[in-house]
Amino acid sequence: QEFQRAKANVDTAAAALEEARAERLELEVLEQRLMMMAAEKTRVEAQRDRQSLDVADRAIRSPLPGVIDETFIDVGEYVRPGQRLLMIHDPRKVWVIANVKETEIRHVKLGAHVDVTVDAYPGEKFDGKVSRIGNAATSQFALLPNP
Repeated sequence: QEFQRAKANVDTAAAALEEARAERLELEVLEQRLMMMAAEKTRVEAQRDRQSLDVADRAIRSPLPGVIDETFIDVGEYVRPGQRLLMIHDPRKVWVIANVKETEIRHVKLGAHVDVTVDAYPGEKFDGKVSRIGNAATSQFALLPNP
């Protein structure tokens, strides 16, 4: 009977030993997977950092402050150095091309200060200065009386 008990204890210990060996193997497999995942994490982080640098290198910066008036490219389109991408203007410096009646042109002088009104801002006046006077009349804007 004592022999049977000892044999049962040995069998139990052997089973526990086998279970411990199996768990140790499983632990080794998990450690290998952990190492592989750590390497994958490092690779993905490096890729992310490289892509962040790529994005920073592709940022478009204007050499002057202003507002974008017109875009000549589409998202995802490839561009070349020197290619025109955008039209930008400084809202503090706006050019106005005005059509003046032939009978009134004699009142317009180079350098004269002018008040400019536009339909977009009714009731507002903007200060301006005549910087250029064209030297040709155009019939494009002429109104002809209708008899």
